[in-house]
Amino acid sequence: MANTLITTIYEGNAVKVAITKLSPDKLILIAGQRGDKTQDKTISEFKEFYKNNLPIEVLKTSVYDMTKISKDVIKKIDEEIKHKNEITIHITEARKTISLAILFAAYLRKDKIKGAYYITEEKNELLSLPLLDVGLRNTKKRMLQEISKGNG
Repeated sequence: MANTLITTIYEGNAVKVAITKLSPDKLILIAGQRGDKTQDKTISEFKEFYKNNLPIEVLKTSVYDMTKISKDVIKKIDEEIKHKNEITIHITEARKTISLAILFAAYLRKDKIKGAYYITEEKNELLSLPLLDVGLRNTKKRMLQEISKGNG
């Protein structure tokens, strides 16, 4: 069983702290599909620096479509669970829409998530985030799916 860290990424400072404090065996970087030079450079540097010690996977997703981001992350969580990996979420970096969508995905898979974290900028403290129960049962899920299709 491996500990997989699913994390937002931008400049990489908070991600380095998360790696140090959470000691993952695998890193999944969530990045926006738009070609952001800072983010792309950071990802390249991470891949080079950790190439012999930490497997890194990049999941490119939307920047603003929170439903798509959540679905992409849920799919990735489910894949990791099939491999019997523990999942930890880190949301300090990247756009707020991406961070929130990842947290929503964690809520929807809360029984499969070891923990969700944010790192403070001032002291690099690891803050544990509550994994809320969104209470979506089958009827509510179907209603939301119909609304998202425009059948509201």
